[in-house]
Amino acid sequence: MKFIELPLHEQVLNGIESAGFTDCTEVQEKVLPISLNNRDVMVQSKTGSGKTAVYVLTILQSFVKAAEEGRTKPKALIVAPTRELAVQIEEDTLKLASCVKDLSVGCFFGGVGYGKQDELIEQGCDIFVCTPGRILDYQKMHKIDFREFDIFVVDEADRLFDMGFYPDIQKMFSLLRECTKRQTMLFSATLGTKVRNLAWSFMNDPVEIEVQPEEITVKAITQELYHISKSEKFSLFLRLMKKEDPENCLIFTNTKARCIEVAKRLSLNGYPTKYLMGDLPQSKRLQTIDRMKEGKIKFLVATDVAARGLQIDDLQLVVNYD
Repeated sequence: MKFIELPLHEQVLNGIESAGFTDCTEVQEKVLPISLNNRDVMVQSKTGSGKTAVYVLTILQSFVKAAEEGRTKPKALIVAPTRELAVQIEEDTLKLASCVKDLSVGCFFGGVGYGKQDELIEQGCDIFVCTPGRILDYQKMHKIDFREFDIFVVDEADRLFDMGFYPDIQKMFSLLRECTKRQTMLFSATLGTKVRNLAWSFMNDPVEIEVQPEEITVKAITQELYHISKSEKFSLFLRLMKKEDPENCLIFTNTKARCIEVAKRLSLNGYPTKYLMGDLPQSKRLQTIDRMKEGKIKFLVATDVAARGLQIDDLQLVVNYD
């Protein structure tokens, strides 16, 4: 299905075209006809499937339609598990909204001061992209009223819950207006018990949609598994690096200590490597991600949680070290 076949406003379609998209992915084809009809949706879809565009386009269509009809423009709240993913969502939103008039987008996350984010709130935002902690801080300070939000999006719900944010998401739902007076969209890689319970408790008869990952992506990737002792792991890794000789590489580790260790050992062996983990200052984390995307960093070691939702094109080698 092509985007022009969907009931989207010209401003929204122009933004899609400017972003370089013409055809819907599977999740977009299945969900957009429903979400554009103002229905609540509960979607099983993995990272990289194109799900961000589903809720962003739904929000933009609602915004443009209200503006055209002279109605109060809707406000939307998008919650994501990590700062990096929130920033990525903001970037994607701005790309798709490039042709939408008078729309403001703000990103709210911890690890940085409140000053600039305070200014965003004072100036007024139409779309709030956030992590749970910071947006609830603003609610406690009475700078944000959750009852003003017309659209609520929970992205990567399973990861949010894995990271201990289940009570925070419940709190958010309880602060919103009643479910029949808002639209809610929930996305998760898996639809487990917690996700379903949340949907049934706080959403308005959500349409459940499951999308399997496209096989073509998997077929384009060669996957290898090595069973090896801890003492031999790094030496094997080095041999593989020499054999593959990748132009770039992203390495995942389970712990911060292992992340630093692998980065240092790679650097000592002739592979200039940076690392990414939750303890780094936010400005440093974002700078590292940007430099990796630009190709200025060739080798990056990251903890699983810190790297969640990263979108880096043309990676030649991905290693799950642990």
